[in-house]
Amino acid sequence: MAAIPLRPWMRSWRAPGCGLALAKARLLYRAGELAAALEAAELAVSQDPGLAPALALRGAVQRQLGGHVAGLADLRAAFEASAGSDCAIRHQLVEALLADRQFADALALLDEEPAAPHLQSTSLLKPWRGVDSGTRPIVTSTTMTGLPGPGRSGRLTGTNHEAFNAALGASIARLHTTRVQPLEQTLFGGTQSPGRLWNENDPVIAALSDSLMEAAQRFVSGLPDDSDHPFLRRKTGKLELAGAWSVRLASGGGHVDHVHPAGWISACYYVDVPGSVMAGERAGWLRLGASGVAGLDLPAERYIRPEPGRVIFFPSYMWHGVEPFESDTPRVTAPFDLISRREGE
Repeated sequence: MAAIPLRPWMRSWRAPGCGLALAKARLLYRAGELAAALEAAELAVSQDPGLAPALALRGAVQRQLGGHVAGLADLRAAFEASAGSDCAIRHQLVEALLADRQFADALALLDEEPAAPHLQSTSLLKPWRGVDSGTRPIVTSTTMTGLPGPGRSGRLTGTNHEAFNAALGASIARLHTTRVQPLEQTLFGGTQSPGRLWNENDPVIAALSDSLMEAAQRFVSGLPDDSDHPFLRRKTGKLELAGAWSVRLASGGGHVDHVHPAGWISACYYVDVPGSVMAGERAGWLRLGASGVAGLDLPAERYIRPEPGRVIFFPSYMWHGVEPFESDTPRVTAPFDLISRREGE
């Protein structure tokens, strides 16, 4: 993660309370200021040695700086301090265990975790389930499909994708008022729109959301039926939006490898793709399957070239990122996450 310049007062600020020290450490960590983040995390832990979030953050920072043994010890302590109830800390510990090749301990933590609609645990479990021959394979189904063009009903029912995407690109551009990447997101060299994109009072965005939901239903209906599978068993639920946003990546931009813990199905609609990306070899392409866990180096399983007017669907547990690219024009996308809510949930 590239460091984001911070004002001098942020680096020099000394918070008197544990909560403020922890908040400072989190901001510095997200900005890539690891040495300063470790100092702030140390202050937070010294003021409350049993505070699980402070221990977890110090452990994460130490591992980023190469202190794997000390970092793992902090994460174990954080897990114990939280009595195993904090899902984020559980996943941080599992990541550290996987990176240190302690596979049995990692799988044990995942196996005891309660089932959840978003299934982030599946993303961590996926590379190592081969050690258990009795476990069904994890689905890595993806599909890219085109949407019909804009029609009178407001849905995309014609064929003029270029005109529609031009209008959509203009609507999205108005939402991008910042100049730097958000601290808490996975992108670099670009910006992300605030709030939930599909809630915008814009007829072009409304037409897009209607058609994307219909396309999502078609993707889900084509998945295999398997009531015992941790991912496929949610196929019978009702699709609901978990989040939607837009991203404008400039030259040199991309995404680090990550998963979407709040989703069941993730997708990305391509609004504008630079010609250099369309004609190139992987620069600006979607990367699937490469691990986002520090110290756990796994090659990508697949690269997908983006195409304007098309949408890619994949399970939210799949690690994914975007290769950096060079271009005079931005790469514009409209990603979204869906959950499958079953009756009674």
